[in-house]
Amino acid sequence: MKSKKMWRLFAVLLVILLVSLPYVLIPNTLLVARVAVIHCNTDAGFRSLLKDRDRERWWPAAAADGYSFSVDEKLRRELHGYLEKGRERYRSKMFLLPISKGDSFAIRWQCTMRTGLNPISRLTRYREAVHVADIMTMALSSMGHFLEDDRNLYGFHIRTVMSPDSALIVTHFATHGYPATEEIYRNIGMLRKYIAAHGARETNYPMMHVSSGVNGGCATEVAVPLDRELPASGRVEFRRFIPWKTLSGEIRGGAATAEHAMQVLHQYVEDHQKTTMAMAFQSLVTDRDKEADTSKWITRVVVPVP
Repeated sequence: MKSKKMWRLFAVLLVILLVSLPYVLIPNTLLVARVAVIHCNTDAGFRSLLKDRDRERWWPAAAADGYSFSVDEKLRRELHGYLEKGRERYRSKMFLLPISKGDSFAIRWQCTMRTGLNPISRLTRYREAVHVADIMTMALSSMGHFLEDDRNLYGFHIRTVMSPDSALIVTHFATHGYPATEEIYRNIGMLRKYIAAHGARETNYPMMHVSSGVNGGCATEVAVPLDRELPASGRVEFRRFIPWKTLSGEIRGGAATAEHAMQVLHQYVEDHQKTTMAMAFQSLVTDRDKEADTSKWITRVVVPVP
């Protein structure tokens, strides 16, 4: 009889222990947090994180510029539900900390989860917290892959190269609006005839810089690199282009795309706290007057830097 009482007491104590364990081991509010270091320019990375369009590109299971993240659709929906759209019991926040002179930053992503009074609910919420932590890790990994490729931040790859050109002949012209392709190549053609007349040789693609003026007018400068110095004459000037370190990127598209790429290149210079040493220019890889399809135009945007 005494033995039965002991077993009953033991069973009661065991039940009490099992019921109380969730309250002892699991707090009322769970903090789930993950930290990642992203190696990209801080200003560019922050801008990207504020754009809804970019977030959809780095979000797990989304394809972006050659990356295909292998996270199944069910997990992606769960991640949206837990952290992005937010169920009432979750509170999600991101904290960004620049490090390494603006070339990388740390990101801490955290959310809080209320566990409730029911012991079963507390255990369920704890299991959810573990799951949330795992998919947070996957999301931050996807973010890192995306942001560490400058093609995703700026739209094209920007590299540092040395300019080989040392001699240029140059001419200027003005237009009421952005110069038409025919006008650009009429002036390039004049320079090419001048080169041929003097027995010189063209050494690289034609170069162009367009500046906006008042009332929608534009001032355009075109140049052709050549193999030796030529005398100036009339509208033709000669310049010595000292080989210099440059930032350069290559894009495809029409004139508007190329001009936008020029703006992006200047943004890159500002983001990386560099100094422009000379006029930025477009290198016209494609003979635009011979290719009607602007989607096939290739242009290099270039800016000299220290």
